[in-house]
Amino acid sequence: MEKMESSPSAVQFLPVIDDQRLVISINTLHGQTDHPSPVTGLPQLADETSPSLQHHLDHFFDNLDLDHAQAFAQALVDAPDAIFFSGIGKSGFVANKLSQTLASLGFIRSTYPPPIDALHGGIDAIFPTDILVLISKSISSDELLNLFPNPIAAICDMNVHLPLEREICPFGLAPVTSTSIQMVFGDTVVAAIMRIRGLTKDQYARNHPAGKIGKSLIFKASLSTPTSLLFHCSQKHHLHHFFDNLDLDQAQAFAHALVDAPDAILFSGIGKSGFIANNLSQTLASLGFIRSAYLPPINALHGDIDAIFPAYILVLISKSGSSDKLLNLVPCARAKGAYMISITSVDRNPLASICDMNIHLPLEREICPFGLTPIVFGDTVVATITRARGLTKEQFEPNHPARKIGKSLLFKVKDLMKKEGDLPLSKEGDMIVDQLSELTSKGCGCLLVVDAENHLIRIFTDGDLIWESFRGLFSSNKDDAIMIDRHTLDALFKSQKNHLNHFFDNHDLEQAQAFAQALVDAPDAIFFSGVGKSGFLANKLSKTLTSLGFIRSAYLPPIDALHDDISAIFPTDILVLISKSGFSDELLNLVPCARAKGAYLISITSVN
Repeated sequence: MEKMESSPSAVQFLPVIDDQRLVISINTLHGQTDHPSPVTGLPQLADETSPSLQHHLDHFFDNLDLDHAQAFAQALVDAPDAIFFSGIGKSGFVANKLSQTLASLGFIRSTYPPPIDALHGGIDAIFPTDILVLISKSISSDELLNLFPNPIAAICDMNVHLPLEREICPFGLAPVTSTSIQMVFGDTVVAAIMRIRGLTKDQYARNHPAGKIGKSLIFKASLSTPTSLLFHCSQKHHLHHFFDNLDLDQAQAFAHALVDAPDAILFSGIGKSGFIANNLSQTLASLGFIRSAYLPPINALHGDIDAIFPAYILVLISKSGSSDKLLNLVPCARAKGAYMISITSVDRNPLASICDMNIHLPLEREICPFGLTPIVFGDTVVATITRARGLTKEQFEPNHPARKIGKSLLFKVKDLMKKEGDLPLSKEGDMIVDQLSELTSKGCGCLLVVDAENHLIRIFTDGDLIWESFRGLFSSNKDDAIMIDRHTLDALFKSQKNHLNHFFDNHDLEQAQAFAQALVDAPDAIFFSGVGKSGFLANKLSKTLTSLGFIRSAYLPPIDALHDDISAIFPTDILVLISKSGFSDELLNLVPCARAKGAYLISITSVN
């Protein structure tokens, strides 16, 4: 791949990390200007908000560098191995959705590793020749920066700049416009890849056996269709059709239903509609005055239906309105007393006919089989609600403590800086094997190599250690591989049994009793959170409690909580933090934020 000239918004090939891996960043920071928007009420939906988002999308189409988009699409097509997408908050939903979209094509290996999991063991899934795509509006997310030693755009092999004029919310709060253009860009690139590869209807349908989208897809393969034609002639035209034909009375009624919701609002969808439902749910929750969560329909039909209580609103998103899973979910949710709203794009569909309210999103046709209109519609509704409530920066940012503005409001330098005793220092002549404890225990992901007078010489990162280890691993002879025999397995099982016996013989029954009583007596919701494998345990425990039918419980990923989802916590809620060591930075940073929201905090640890 040839190098390109760099410019303020150029695609840059900077092989700083490793010459065998391609790391790509997608951001909207360059060229953005913030302008205060007037606070308006819900009636402004028809007059101001929709045209505003349409205007900013036009700005995106008119200013996107198509050479860079073409280079990005080509990089994905030419990928020699797997493609990983990652992002934080709503950019994470975009990354996850784009990853699944590419994977659904059937000829690209693509997956989404959450950055927090990558930093806690998941980085081992990335091998040489893989591509890692990082999506971030501001390119300043700590979790993404921690994957590398320098700012994202400067150290990635390629940077794709998505032009963003400004957000439609006051102060650029909820990033609705940036989320929309990230989705527009990703979907259009996927469409270009499909046409380049000549994907047929039959090939695509095989990857979507449970949905009607593969069966009804009308798609003409064209090896000559350039990315520029897709951006300017197709996607932009179809978005204009959406804005010109949307029923604003329906949109108005939907916005009022969300604002007037007496209790929680749940969103659900299948496949990529599920990602859109998840994104809209998190966007609403980030406002701080609406209880909103995503309910996977499969999980709901297998136990999680107990998460629905009377007076809840359940929003079902489906392009065709004929998904069996959502249709099966409706009578179950109705029996629980929920008010149901469907968002669909096909006239006279079965889902709309059995819900209490239906929002029709006009769809002329799509250039690829993945709906963007629900994202645009949802973002516009959220912007309307934000303006109607007069949400201020001071009210919004405490719900986003890991964002730049949130940090400036909540934390002082002394709260974030590492003190001298916490710095991972190493002398130049020290052996790495002797410094592993210093590297891992200080939570910085690196060693500061200093001279006798503590002057910094260089920084040795855990990434340096990992890649040196990989080189040794791949160059080792297969005859040196470790073989585990039956006796070894027997010894391991006996050791495991002894450890379990130790737990049962030594755990504090009074503590266990108090914990169980706190869960039973919980006045409201119970949230569980953890990092890495403790996160899986927290998620499993949350689902188990929810399945009982009389406890409201949910899993709260700590990284999402620090970027958006802390607003899901209300006074009198319980937050259970699970950590083996009790030293997880993500959980420690979450505690003061959750306490400020009025939560009762419980920790489960194994280190005294």
